Amino acid sequence: MPRPFREQVQRQAEAAGWDRVSVLRGGITGWEDGGGELDRGRGTWAMERQVRLVAGLLVLTGVVGSTAYGPLKWIAGFVGAGLTFAALTDTCAMSRLLGLLPHNRTSAVDGRAALDALVGGKGRR
Repeated sequence: MPRPFREQVQRQAEAAGWDRVSVLRGGITGWEDGGGELDRGRGTWAMERQVRLVAGLLVLTGVVGSTAYGPLKWIAGFVGAGLTFAALTDTCAMSRLLGLLPHNRTSAVDGRAALDALVGGKGRR
């Protein structure tokens, strides 16, 4: 971040009443490189990656399984049709279903608690 912009951000944050403000030189990478701790959360995969995994596994299962039981080839066809429909309509039923799984659900974020955690309990006055 250019120095004038960094200073402007810091002044605006302090003017808003935040008494402990730091603008990270080098961003998050610089913070980590300097030995700062970072909580990256649970590490849940992005939804697109989850959809690609499930679609790929369904197609693979359908194709391999169809060598023993022919009608399983339709699993691959169904997934292909679903992916085509998803692209044309910009919707994705599979991502909606995957979003219902417990590991994809997030709790509501309390903005005040998040701010206090970021500034060490000394947010707005």
